Amino acid sequence: MELKNIIFIIFLVSALSLFIWSCRNLIRYMFVAKKKDDRFDNVGRRLKKVWTVAFAQTKLLRDPKAGILHLVIFWGFVLFLFAVIEAIIQGLYSPFTLEFAGPFYSAVTIIQDVFAVLVIAACLYALYRRFVIHIPRLEVEKAGKLDAAFILILIMLVCIFMLGQNISLVAKNDFTLSDYEIRPVSNYLAGIFYSQGNTSADFYYEFFWWAHIIVVFGFLNFLPYSKHLHVLSSIPNTYFANHKEIRNTLKPINLEDESLEVYGAADIEQLSWKQILDGYSCTECGRCTAACPAATVGKSLSPRKIIVDIRRRTRDKAPHIVNGETSGEVFEKTLVHDYISDLELWQCTTCMACVQECPVMIEHVDSIVDMRRDLVLTESVFPPNLNNVFKSLETNFTPWAFNHADRAN
Repeated sequence: MELKNIIFIIFLVSALSLFIWSCRNLIRYMFVAKKKDDRFDNVGRRLKKVWTVAFAQTKLLRDPKAGILHLVIFWGFVLFLFAVIEAIIQGLYSPFTLEFAGPFYSAVTIIQDVFAVLVIAACLYALYRRFVIHIPRLEVEKAGKLDAAFILILIMLVCIFMLGQNISLVAKNDFTLSDYEIRPVSNYLAGIFYSQGNTSADFYYEFFWWAHIIVVFGFLNFLPYSKHLHVLSSIPNTYFANHKEIRNTLKPINLEDESLEVYGAADIEQLSWKQILDGYSCTECGRCTAACPAATVGKSLSPRKIIVDIRRRTRDKAPHIVNGETSGEVFEKTLVHDYISDLELWQCTTCMACVQECPVMIEHVDSIVDMRRDLVLTESVFPPNLNNVFKSLETNFTPWAFNHADRAN
């Protein structure tokens, strides 16, 4: 075993340990939420939804430009897994290659070459859309913009270093490809960057191999702390989403259940684990807010902000809860009022446009309604114009100021 392999093993164990620790914390934070929510039925239908929404990207493709861009980046990363696995095994045993896989290796090599170029182009176009032409729904605060730019640059670096590694490999092997190796882009660029008999190819191959590995694991460990956490959580979120054909229904409260201590949700503890997972999965793409009729007419409601605020509150409060703390500045605040205003919640018409448009199957309306239920049933705080509605419900059992018998009149 060479020194390179020893250093790599230490790096690999450290990077994976940090990643596992971060994911463990995220899972612990998710189960701070105590509301029961059974999402483990109908496995077949849920898997079908994962294929059509997460892998086929059907919702994203409703916007062809953004959809194709994201499709290229998503499938590029899925297909690059083979290159990453090969690089990791090479870190343990340097001579390793997937060449033994025969025609499959041909597919792996040509996909690496072609998709590396496509993903770099897609990332550049994504940066252009966000920072040059300023697509309105992508406009977020400065921190969100920096986060997006940093991730897109990291993705490009993964592709550039992978290409650099392959270009150097071609030159290192005297511009001779193996029987099953198909690298049109790397072969062409090797002829530009290296001359026959150039001895620097060995050095640059090692440089790009290490750079590729470091950026991949840096990217992996950055995700749990980034808004791009959806890379990890969107597929599970799609799997656990409401799979019923008719999704525009609200979940009723059993007001006769005497074991219920809380009606609705004032803070993250009263939400369900799925609602916390929704927060993790938000890509901040803005499709929900762009579709929201309240936001469209200039009201302060933004479905995106509601979900992002749930994530912010989870990150602020959940670590204290799992550490056993019960008091402190963070406990003096609540999700409702301090993170999300009453006005935002009451501006929602529960039309489900946000749920319909979300590409990762977030259920915004369930969370909004739970918080409104807390305002009404726990705090007795609601807009004055609802007084007549509640009075009619109490006396006539309908929202209208007449009873059932008069509805046909």
